[in-house]
Amino acid sequence: MGRLQMDKSTAVFKPHPAWWLYNIFLTSKAVFTAPAWAPVVAAVAKRRLTFARRLGLKGPRRFATARPVWVHSLSVGEVRSAEPFVRQLVRTGIPVVVTASTQSGFELAVGLFGDLALPVEYFPYDLVFSVRHAVARLRPSAVVIVETDIWPNFLAEMKRKTIPVHLINGRVSDRTFRRLVRFKKVAGQLFEAFSSICLQTEVDARRLMTLGVSTSRIKVTGNLKFDLELAYPDRQEIRNKWNVPGDRNLIVLGSSHPGEEEIIVTTLAPLIRSIHGPCLVVAPRDVRRAARVAERLRKAGFSVRMLGDRPPAGKQASPEAMVVDRIGILRQLYAVADVAVIGGSFVPSGGHNPLEAAAAGCPVIFGPDMSDFRQVASMLKEAGAAIQVKNPQKLGQIVSGLLKDTRLAGRMAKRGLKLIAENRGAVERTMRALKLGPDGSATTA
Repeated sequence: MGRLQMDKSTAVFKPHPAWWLYNIFLTSKAVFTAPAWAPVVAAVAKRRLTFARRLGLKGPRRFATARPVWVHSLSVGEVRSAEPFVRQLVRTGIPVVVTASTQSGFELAVGLFGDLALPVEYFPYDLVFSVRHAVARLRPSAVVIVETDIWPNFLAEMKRKTIPVHLINGRVSDRTFRRLVRFKKVAGQLFEAFSSICLQTEVDARRLMTLGVSTSRIKVTGNLKFDLELAYPDRQEIRNKWNVPGDRNLIVLGSSHPGEEEIIVTTLAPLIRSIHGPCLVVAPRDVRRAARVAERLRKAGFSVRMLGDRPPAGKQASPEAMVVDRIGILRQLYAVADVAVIGGSFVPSGGHNPLEAAAAGCPVIFGPDMSDFRQVASMLKEAGAAIQVKNPQKLGQIVSGLLKDTRLAGRMAKRGLKLIAENRGAVERTMRALKLGPDGSATTA
């Protein structure tokens, strides 16, 4: 970490001494923790493949396309944010390669961009040889990092190769800002490695300026998720595809966290168990928890089915709850939901982005902690498109009221769609800030 220096007289890249300390620490950590991670990698086929590809031991030697813009997203949330930007790049005729760091993010990217036939790869580990191998294969003209996932060796290699790196859709949450301030000098120098930084809000911009990042690099371009393409299949088609009960209202709990399902199920139980009560669809943030979540719901006395499973012969056709065990379909579920409850907000996790639910034409409810999405949450509340529940015990009452008052629910949905329409344009502003040309070249604004 630290300053990434270039000797202008010789044009030779000269890393800051802190860079050497970082690599000594990284190597030592990898060696000493090997007894813990090596057996796991060796035992699981998927982990072996992911590990090898991120290490640089697997994958094509070189992509055949012209030098692309390399768009990187950490995981599921960032991949979803990147979608409208990536599609605009493709429409503009710019060659693109997409990477993700996590397996779930990689799988979502493959699904989202399958119609574009884009190369999708894993992001390399932040080891010098892994990064250099990835750069040699992808041969990017520019790199665009979406929201987060900033690594010193990666930035150093881009600087050494004089490849511009841009950060887009950036946000600096309360928790992130508190951490960055503790290491203000190092954090500021790390952000200085970016050619340009496109942020969601003025608050984010002020926070980076507080760290000493030069204002010339910073642009406020808005939230890319306002530019989501609103194309959904017929509601009945979605219900049929995933075997969602057609005779009950639908409450979708999206991106739930451990401990949150119990809170929400407890307060919604009387409503769900009432005559003609709604069906609760739970989409855990980590789909690997799906089986555990389903078991907890069964222990709470609910009839449960995995989303997409057909009811066994002779069994109840309309379960009280369904659990999502796959990624990439939450947007479809919001499109058929009568009410969307945003996960991560009823436990101290900062919440999740509620714009997908609003963009699907769904009334939105979230809990007391939306600190990671404070501005978006505030905008939805002020527009009358969302309700914030400060006391979780009130959730059942509020959901019941929305299911009964369909006119109110309809007004909330329309206000959400109106708010999104009024705030579109982040993709266009980001493209202008990066000055991306049809040949894939990128310069600072």
